[in-house]
Amino acid sequence: MFNHITLVGNATQDPELKYSPSGTAIAKFNVACNEYYNDKNTGEKREDTLFIEINCFGKTAEMAHQYIKRGMRVLVDGKLGFDQWVDNNGHKRSRHFVKANKVVFLQRKNSNNNEEQTQQQQTQAQQQPRYDKSVYEEAKRIADDLPNDEEIPF
Repeated sequence: MFNHITLVGNATQDPELKYSPSGTAIAKFNVACNEYYNDKNTGEKREDTLFIEINCFGKTAEMAHQYIKRGMRVLVDGKLGFDQWVDNNGHKRSRHFVKANKVVFLQRKNSNNNEEQTQQQQTQAQQQPRYDKSVYEEAKRIADDLPNDEEIPF
């Protein structure tokens, strides 16, 4: 069996960082992934949004906590996970999540034309460590290969 998932979306919150009893860093956050399509019956353009929990461990968790902020576009590569449990009322519950092997921070265009904020972001970007160019190129290649709205067959 092959369990692999790659998502591109926007972080809906800053990652929450905790440590396991053994000292392993664990970060959790959600990513909103949008799907665009044309309704076959009405011809209207439609949009659905999926909210997916992302779990990171170790150095990936620490990097995610340090650099990912709400609204930032990220590429997440990992495995799909599934949990089941019984809640306090005796109801069966379940959830899917992604156990991230890799998180790539994708550049997001600044939608705010505030020049002061842009200068602050540029200063912060210069102070942050640079990432391996091959990882950026891989993320760009993956993002460029994603279908645009016109290529989606439904």
